Amino acid sequence: VHGDWLDVNENWPEGMEVAARQIFQRRYRAGIWIAPFKVDENSKLFKHHKDWLHKDLNNELIVEENRLDGKQYSLDPTHPEVQKYLRKVFRTYRRMGYTFFKTDYMDWGLKNASTVNRFTVGKTSVQAYLEVVRLIREEIGAGSFWLVNRSPYAPMIGYVDAMRISNDVSEEWSDKGIKNMLQESFYGQYFNNVLWQNDPDVSFLHDKKNKLSKTERESLALWSGILGGSISTSDFSSDWSE
Repeated sequence: VHGDWLDVNENWPEGMEVAARQIFQRRYRAGIWIAPFKVDENSKLFKHHKDWLHKDLNNELIVEENRLDGKQYSLDPTHPEVQKYLRKVFRTYRRMGYTFFKTDYMDWGLKNASTVNRFTVGKTSVQAYLEVVRLIREEIGAGSFWLVNRSPYAPMIGYVDAMRISNDVSEEWSDKGIKNMLQESFYGQYFNNVLWQNDPDVSFLHDKKNKLSKTERESLALWSGILGGSISTSDFSSDWSE
């Protein structure tokens, strides 16, 4: 459940540390996806620590997203207990052996300071945001690879290894998906491998319920490849043909 990042469920019966060890034994690097600021209303964190969350000027909790399974909220980066908790989360996964970190929904931690009621006042939106950015880098260490999604660019310079530079793409052509990726990866290429590796989101190679033709799939994969940045996929490798 988003927010309870150190809890495991039936998907990981032996725990995340065992998973990391098995991945490492197969000569891969273990990676993990976390959304540090994201808190689901079904989480233990929400039930026990509502005082950690962003509130508006009327002191009401700010709802970031209404999902079918519940509302989602965001953590206040200025709260000392929030920082302590996030340090624990990233330190724990690093000690388990995880050396690839993808952090998502980072923009939920960047709020206009004049529109929120925060635990600690007197800090700009970027000052508050950077406190969490710095602690994440400190805890995962210089040797870990950090990929960031949904974040403003400027505050992340010098901290991250890769940056998502486009919207999510899917297995079909759309203005907000693949077309956006092509535009952003072209016009943002000037800072690729200068500030970080650009991440143009995933390539889809499978042909199960894929609305892209074989030529389109190959062309988009080659486009991502020749850019020289981060390359990733959301496919199950079991769905790939030879």
